[in-house]
Amino acid sequence: MDYCLPGLYRPPLSESKPWQDNSYYSFYLAIKKGFISHVSHGYKKGFIYTFYTAIKKRMRNPSKLTDQQQQFCHAYLRTFNGTDAYQSVYRSKSRNGAGAAASELLRNPKIQRHLSELRERISNRSEATLERTLAEISRVAFADITDVLSFSDRGLSLKDSDNLADDVTAAIESVTIHETVTENGTTRKQSVKLHNKMTALGYLADYFGLRDDFNKARATLKRYGLAVVPDAESDIGWKIEAYHPSNAADAA
Repeated sequence: MDYCLPGLYRPPLSESKPWQDNSYYSFYLAIKKGFISHVSHGYKKGFIYTFYTAIKKRMRNPSKLTDQQQQFCHAYLRTFNGTDAYQSVYRSKSRNGAGAAASELLRNPKIQRHLSELRERISNRSEATLERTLAEISRVAFADITDVLSFSDRGLSLKDSDNLADDVTAAIESVTIHETVTENGTTRKQSVKLHNKMTALGYLADYFGLRDDFNKARATLKRYGLAVVPDAESDIGWKIEAYHPSNAADAA
């Protein structure tokens, strides 16, 4: 092994020795074995302390994500905006650069696995609140206008609110009734507006990660008869196997 200054040598990765995945490893060995004698004693002690601190942090983090990568995951789940999450953690001034870097992070299987773990942890910690929030968003996302009114070539009419289910009324943003009185009589206009369906669907897609690049790739592979499924025994936590759709919706 050639000993050199930090950043000029990166030893091979080792699953059994995760601390070797560090560009300072060879420099640490050089100091320890006495190959670098001109470095001050104080600097040696400081470097060795810093190196072992990094080892402890790495061992406490079984997912092998850096602190910033973990912070990125938390920030992403707050906004579901990769660019904003990246800029808040990495202090990137370039929005285009942050967007590209965030997209690359979200394609990382380890990042995806950590996001899944965080979602499950959040769900277990605040199950009632989470379930209610998803239920309310789902009411809007899957609302049908014909649940509120009926229409034909002769016109349209609103349905009586007393006969509407809670799932239907929750999706209504506003109901307007406007009457105009003239010499010819009274003109009455009625309108109903539902909450934005596409926005609600977008929230659900972001929560379940459907729009992440990783899941887009999974959906693409399904069209070719392949499925990417979790695998605890795999180094990356995933494996590819033949895809067998369970119903017509999956097949589509």
